[in-house]
Amino acid sequence: MRRGRRSPRREACVNLGLGIPSYLSSYAGDRHLIPHGENGILGYGEIVPGDQTYPDVFNASGYPVTPGPGISYFDSVTAFEMVRGAG
Repeated sequence: MRRGRRSPRREACVNLGLGIPSYLSSYAGDRHLIPHGENGILGYGEIVPGDQTYPDVFNASGYPVTPGPGISYFDSVTAFEMVRGAG
């Protein structure tokens, strides 16, 4: 996890895949990261406990997350186009 936290620059839009990368949003610290998930979410925050969830706000791994400032939602086709640099 430490290595993953050091990898992105201080300000970056990062696509977080399934598994361990899903936790990076909770360990970003003072970095201004804009997490992107293939499920159609951009700009979410930390993973939260199940009793503090927001309806329909979850990362690509299905973990509930906090909505970040300026969060946006879109369909999965658009999400994959963003990953591939299309559009």
